[in-house]
Amino acid sequence: MKTIKQIFRNILGILIISLCLTQLSIAQERKESFVKTYELNSTGDFSFSCYDTDLKVNTWEKNEVKLTGEIIIKGGKKEDQDELIYVFKNPEVSHSSNSLNIKTDIAESTIIIGPFKKITLVSGKVIRVDKFKATYTLWVPESVGFNLKSKYNNIEIANLKGEVNFELNDADLVLSEFNEGIFRIKYGSINIGKGNKALFDIYDSKFEIKEINRMSLESKYSEYDIEKVQIMVFKSYDDKFRIREISGMTGDAKYTDFNIESNMGILKSNLYDSKINAKNINKVTYTAKYSDLKALNVGSCEISSLYDSNIEFAKVDEFTCKESKYDDIIFESISKSVYMPNTYDSKLKVLKVKPSFESFEGEFKYGSVIMKLGPALDYSLNFEITHGSVNYSKEKFKLKNNDNSDSDTFLGGFISIKEGSTHTFKASTSANPKCKIKFTAYDTDFNFN
Repeated sequence: MKTIKQIFRNILGILIISLCLTQLSIAQERKESFVKTYELNSTGDFSFSCYDTDLKVNTWEKNEVKLTGEIIIKGGKKEDQDELIYVFKNPEVSHSSNSLNIKTDIAESTIIIGPFKKITLVSGKVIRVDKFKATYTLWVPESVGFNLKSKYNNIEIANLKGEVNFELNDADLVLSEFNEGIFRIKYGSINIGKGNKALFDIYDSKFEIKEINRMSLESKYSEYDIEKVQIMVFKSYDDKFRIREISGMTGDAKYTDFNIESNMGILKSNLYDSKINAKNINKVTYTAKYSDLKALNVGSCEISSLYDSNIEFAKVDEFTCKESKYDDIIFESISKSVYMPNTYDSKLKVLKVKPSFESFEGEFKYGSVIMKLGPALDYSLNFEITHGSVNYSKEKFKLKNNDNSDSDTFLGGFISIKEGSTHTFKASTSANPKCKIKFTAYDTDFNFN
């Protein structure tokens, strides 16, 4: 006869086995799917929203939208799984022949406390499952206007010929091609094949763009790798750009780096604590503070204001800086002109002045100017300087003897007057030189040799 202790052990064993079997049955994986089709004109508007799913979008020539979905559920009671599947298979839809709006949101909220998870569905029902994963595939008319709102998603989209409007949060997007679009993206990883025109509002994201015609960009804390863009208009804050080919760019930037690997027609920018490294630029219109601009050959450069910044060009034709303070400016060569009417404690260094050079004009206080005037350049020199120094070749201004040696007589019109700490000078190396050098200065050092 069994004792009470033995009976209790048997009952406990049965309970444990039953509990394990129950938990095993609850933890079984369940998979469900659906297919829905909606008529929609090929030039209509289609809106789709999804949350924490994978989405693939295909295009076709039919006047309809096809939506397929699949869900995988792990854990939970059957009745909870049934509630979840019902919501999944019945997205919120508003539909007409020219408009379609599908919302696939499943859960309103999820509360996790230790091992316990409580999910409130959009239907209002509260369920408990271990986890679930939903994926969707769409077929849409290729010319449809496509509006997408998504969060926590992986998205793959084929070629779209209509206008697109994407609002993405923490999503990975691969978009093959689009015509025109608006992109509002946070925390995204974006890969775009080809686009015509787009407006971007970006925060803390990474972009790879193969080719785009025109892009207008407002961006913070983001990185861009762009193969080819025609025109870029930007407002940038703490971004990084690598652009392999660009025709022109204009905008404002703060704490941003640009690496331009191609020739560029137009650069128009206002920088603060930023850097631009480019190749050849036809025209530069520029304002900067605490910034660097470096390029190879530059046609014309016009600067409204420069403060504590660096400019470095291999070659420049025309250079104008209307206001300069505490700047370092270096040119390997210059071929036409320099105009700096308001310069304070800046350094200008030109290693070679070409024979085609026409004019140097400015007003300087403190700082220094070095310009290597070649022996073949004829010029007029006209300056008034207080304190400071001007180093030039006096022999250039003397008449030549019959044997072409320098005489002791200066060319006509030679004026050199020193009164106290002020030196006034006016002279020419030939009768009608094409190059004119004229400046006033205070406590600045000039070297033209």
